[in-house]
Amino acid sequence: MKYILSLICVIFFLAFIPSTYQTTDKKDYDHFLIQKSEESTQKLQTEYLFWKNKLNASPYQYPYLVKMASAKNNLFKKDGQIQHLTEATELLETANNMVHCKDASILRALAKNYISEHRFLESLEVLLAAQKIGTNLDQTNKMLFDIHMELGNYSDAEHYLIHSCGHLGEFDYLIRRSKWEDHKGNLSQAIYFMERGLKVVTLAKNKSLMQWAITNLADYYGHDGNIQKSYEFYLKALSMDPTDAYAKKGIAWIVYSHEHDTQEAIRILNHLESNYQNPDLLLFKSEIAEFDSNLDLKDKLLTQYLKVLKSTDGFGNMYNKYNILIYSEDPEKRELAHKLAKYEVWMRPTAQSYSLLAWSLFKMGNQGEAVDILIDFVKDKTFEPEPIFLMAQILNATNHSSELKNLKKELLESTYELGPVSEQVIKNI
Repeated sequence: MKYILSLICVIFFLAFIPSTYQTTDKKDYDHFLIQKSEESTQKLQTEYLFWKNKLNASPYQYPYLVKMASAKNNLFKKDGQIQHLTEATELLETANNMVHCKDASILRALAKNYISEHRFLESLEVLLAAQKIGTNLDQTNKMLFDIHMELGNYSDAEHYLIHSCGHLGEFDYLIRRSKWEDHKGNLSQAIYFMERGLKVVTLAKNKSLMQWAITNLADYYGHDGNIQKSYEFYLKALSMDPTDAYAKKGIAWIVYSHEHDTQEAIRILNHLESNYQNPDLLLFKSEIAEFDSNLDLKDKLLTQYLKVLKSTDGFGNMYNKYNILIYSEDPEKRELAHKLAKYEVWMRPTAQSYSLLAWSLFKMGNQGEAVDILIDFVKDKTFEPEPIFLMAQILNATNHSSELKNLKKELLESTYELGPVSEQVIKNI
């Protein structure tokens, strides 16, 4: 009887343990949510105007254009306003024209902006032009690794990694090796090399690269299931820069995906929206609304998101992935989703692009063609959870049960990354 009573007590106790482990604490980050980015953006605006005045006085001094572009790029990172990025690109294009495409450093800067704008083929073109010039060739070749990874040219990317990206003691090599290992599905190795990279830039006291490495590690730890460490690293990033929007968004994701505290996640996102104008936040809020079963709010937020994209020049192809998924749910826009998916495959024939093409076909009723694409171009071609999630849903709906067991197991290990809405879908597969 004594043992039975003890067992009943244990069961009663376990029944009242929260289902999700509480990782975050408002006291850790509340003081960061009152931080405004006006001061830092004002400094960058002043810097931009300084170089603009210099250019007005000496219109043929193209280095001033490069300085102006740098200030604009930094403004984009601070407030997320797309016009800063597009203006920076235009300034670099002007500088490039002034030197008749003969300055490799300008070509590299332009290639970096093209990547940010998802203009990947144009980025490759200017990097190959910089490679022909040959100045600081190692820097160009490192960026060629980056663009080939974006384009899905993995054999070319591996060639540059092995032959042109430096060695184990260099930050540039370590972060690219980390990206390569992540692509190969070796997350523990990706973390290892990123941690080594952080040590290198910490010793060098390079604060901007430290910030970058810390937030990347926070992402990796989260993907690896180490939510506590992920949270600690986002806080570490905020201790270095209290206005870091990416780190705040990372904490909001932990609060939502891990703890299912939608009200707190919205509170963090509302703070972000007061300083950081980016359509990502509307997409995030729409997912939270869906999880809360507030479908009217979800639709309202998605409509607002699409309106922002339509009303603001410069987004280009940056949100094609999300748009394909959204349009695929609307019978009147499925042809547009299919058109965008075909363009993505043409531009960057990765497993993710092919999964989006298969999804658009599936939603149009072309199930056989969708499955064929998955088998040929997605299955065993990626470790990313998003394309695997789309593949699993299509295979489940088309009675390919033999393929699903391992996929479901893999997806259940990625529910934090995919989010609670996707988790419910996965459990029903």
